[in-house]
Amino acid sequence: MQKRPPAAKSYRAKSDKSSGDRPRQERERPALPKRPSTHETQEKDFDLRSQKRGESRIYGINACLNFFKHRRDALVKVYLAERIASRFGAVMKYCAEQRLVYRFVSDPELEKITSSSHHEGVCFVVKKPPALGVSKWLRMHGRQPRQIVLALENVGNPHNLGAIMRSCAHFAVPAIAVSDASAMFSGAAVRTAEGGAEHVEVIEYARLDTLLAEFRKAGFRVAVTSSHAGVDLYSTELPEKLLILLGEESSGLSKRALAAGDLRLQIPGSGQVESLNVSAACSILLAEHWRQYAK
Repeated sequence: MQKRPPAAKSYRAKSDKSSGDRPRQERERPALPKRPSTHETQEKDFDLRSQKRGESRIYGINACLNFFKHRRDALVKVYLAERIASRFGAVMKYCAEQRLVYRFVSDPELEKITSSSHHEGVCFVVKKPPALGVSKWLRMHGRQPRQIVLALENVGNPHNLGAIMRSCAHFAVPAIAVSDASAMFSGAAVRTAEGGAEHVEVIEYARLDTLLAEFRKAGFRVAVTSSHAGVDLYSTELPEKLLILLGEESSGLSKRALAAGDLRLQIPGSGQVESLNVSAACSILLAEHWRQYAK
């Protein structure tokens, strides 16, 4: 007679008692596959296509440290060069506690992950903050008697957007209204903002005329800028509640947007160049409003 094959090995621990004498929940289960340590990932993590919807990559030391200080609960993954690890001890400890992936990588790997040579040795994969609709933001914040908000028309350069966010954070501007919020969350914009992105909310609008109408209804006046005509910024008493509208880098505001302003401002200068960069103009305008009202 053919012998039966030996029975499969049991995953139960050996005991003098039969399994029937033990409670079901106490019976030993098959061991699960060992989870990789928190600092180990697979090479596929370097594939930009593996990024999930609703996530973005931010990089730069100040940008990442400020993100961790204010929004660490939205952290997903960390890539880090060993040369700056001492500055990110708290981040690595947090990742270990929360079972989040972090990995030490080389500069060439970081360039691949960030698509930039300006990563400064660190990249965070993070959940994007939600952009707010115009009506919702005004319901939440629009009743303050003294307030300044920035609105942008077709400004798309990430370095300008980052510089604008940095200026807004410096002058306590609570929000920036844009037609495409995703541009505000790019790695280049967040790095250039040097931490300012964590202090400025993003309002997303579908139609500029609707945006202006809703802000006017909330008591704001709308200021536009022109290098060719307008009142001198420094001889003008600015409204306490002010929405400043700035246009795209090459040609400024559209004619329709210029016509929609309650107040047209001009930044005086030598005239040796036609106009200022949009982020430079933004800083000057915000500084003047701050000078007049920040007591």
